[in-house]
Amino acid sequence: MRTSIIAKYAAGLALAGLLAGAGAPALQAQWYGRNKVQYKKFEFQIMKTRHFDVYYYLSNEE
Repeated sequence: MRTSIIAKYAAGLALAGLLAGAGAPALQAQWYGRNKVQYKKFEFQIMKTRHFDVYYYLSNEE
């Protein structure tokens, strides 16, 4: 009798975990990209070195 109570508890806990996990991707998808910073125009400068290129922009150029 005791094993059936433990089995029911474990099955209920597993079901609750599955239901909680199933709703997580849908909730995350609603907020993805909502706070994305959008700029109208960037004027990047490129500093080329021997092994890599550095892309930057001057924000306070006068």
